[in-house]
Amino acid sequence: MKTNNVWMALAVCAMFALGCESSDPSVEAAAEVQAPAMPTDEELLEAAIAERGEPCECVAENLEAMTGFLAAIDGDNAATSQELNARLSDMLFPCLRPTNDPKKDSLYSLAIGRCAQFQDLTSVMNSVKTKMQERVELEASKDETLQKIDGKGAKDILDKLKAS
Repeated sequence: MKTNNVWMALAVCAMFALGCESSDPSVEAAAEVQAPAMPTDEELLEAAIAERGEPCECVAENLEAMTGFLAAIDGDNAATSQELNARLSDMLFPCLRPTNDPKKDSLYSLAIGRCAQFQDLTSVMNSVKTKMQERVELEASKDETLQKIDGKGAKDILDKLKAS
């Protein structure tokens, strides 16, 4: 009985192994039709450029906008960091915003990095980041100072102001 099971198992394995190899061209053709060709990196980059625009134009436009934004930060001490963040978000051109396709985003980012003005844009963006951090820290220190002043502290401050 055990010998029959062994021969049966060998027969099944042989059928499986032979059945996996198809010499029928219609089966092979159907398999090729079902598997779509993956786009190349070049094709993906072309698609990203068609959707977002030329990478170096994107860099130039964002450099101009961020340079203006940096000047506006220096001239607007009343705006909160949240207001400035909202303005910054609105100012970024769509070509710099990520999409739902990480591969295209990566290829487009690499293309942007090869632009002549990319280093200038990076520098301006770092300056914007520094100014925004300074604004956040200033707001935090003001909030901390206001929290330290309780009813008695405020009275002391008013008394000192009256006395001077």
